[in-house]
Amino acid sequence: GWAQVARNFDVPCSILFLFIFGLVTFRYITIPFLLYNGGEVLLFAVSPWSLYALQKVVDKPAAACLAISLLSAALLFLAKLTGLVAFTANIVAISLVDVVKRRRVTSSLLAIWAGSAIAALFFLIFWLAWGRVPATPVVPWWSASWPGFAFTWLAIWFPMVGATFSGISGLDFLSGLFLRPSGLIKIYVLGPLGLLLMGWVWFRLRSTRYRSMAVCLFSIIAIYAAAFVVMYVRGAAISFEERHLRYAGILFLLLMLVAINQWRESLAKAVTILIVGSFAVYGLTSYVNIAREFMRGRHYDPVSGVSMRIVSPVVLEYLRSEMAVQKWQDAIAVVPSPEAAIGLPRFRIIEVHVDFSSLEEIAAGKKWAGRVEKVFVMVRETMRGNGKAEALLRLFVDYDIEKWRQIQLDGMIVYSQ
Repeated sequence: GWAQVARNFDVPCSILFLFIFGLVTFRYITIPFLLYNGGEVLLFAVSPWSLYALQKVVDKPAAACLAISLLSAALLFLAKLTGLVAFTANIVAISLVDVVKRRRVTSSLLAIWAGSAIAALFFLIFWLAWGRVPATPVVPWWSASWPGFAFTWLAIWFPMVGATFSGISGLDFLSGLFLRPSGLIKIYVLGPLGLLLMGWVWFRLRSTRYRSMAVCLFSIIAIYAAAFVVMYVRGAAISFEERHLRYAGILFLLLMLVAINQWRESLAKAVTILIVGSFAVYGLTSYVNIAREFMRGRHYDPVSGVSMRIVSPVVLEYLRSEMAVQKWQDAIAVVPSPEAAIGLPRFRIIEVHVDFSSLEEIAAGKKWAGRVEKVFVMVRETMRGNGKAEALLRLFVDYDIEKWRQIQLDGMIVYSQ
């Protein structure tokens, strides 16, 4: 699919090869062979075909345009809700380019808009009306307690950073290289750098035969990133992870490779090979290291997505041994994934997705009253630093927050009382 998108813009074979080589070796492609990370893989597979089909169908009869737009929206929605952002960005960008090019609105374009409107109506009626989605603000705007728009530099710069560097797993690479530096420092440095890099790419391509490609893809990137800025500013419960901006990041990667290729041929080849090769090595070595950790039976702490082994086997064994010694009748274990419950027979289970919930969502969650023989609360070590662990413990209203005991085991903290 991504190869078809590149071919559609007549990208040189050498750049096409490096682009595809990177997409099969970068970290966000190799890691899903070990860890299930939700619909990211499906979105990666579907999104380029959607873009390619919508670009091709804009010159077709209206009936074909209507069908393709509906099918594209349905497939992107089924892949991941983020796919709807990609669909919207594609439609708006392709429409703007087509209107500017033809100086009029064609029947084909009207049919695409009609299909988009029908898709939006179906989404509102059959999905959004049934409950919240991650893009929904934690506190509705009509509520008296709505804090208003959160215009922060993080909400503004992060989509720019993700749209620029997520195509090569840039933030993951820096986190591993510099042992997880402050997220804000990375964003405030990389944000302006990403903006300058995008400006340079546009400057390199604006007077070449790839100008139309740059206009189309930069329009998609801008609309996609702007949508996330709006969601972050409105207080949506969406984590600041580069995987959400991957679609825009891959499109920018293609633009950047083409822009570098406009230099002298020998220098361009050396730079593109260095960039793609470096991050390919990073992706493959990450895969090897994590696979080795799994084979040794050790727990891996994923940077993003859903791990099938969020709770370490060491922690599960600790709780099982405590149960065997104490023989509790109504002990409770609070776990972050349903898989952990399978490894804790005789425990009563409370499942709370702390990793994928905001601090506000946790604090506003269901309160647990009463006392039992024993309560164990399992969280990753990082949850203590960001306040989520304390917010979770406070949900047990009849337990003194100061009396929780804690033990650190294999990257996790087990609170008990």
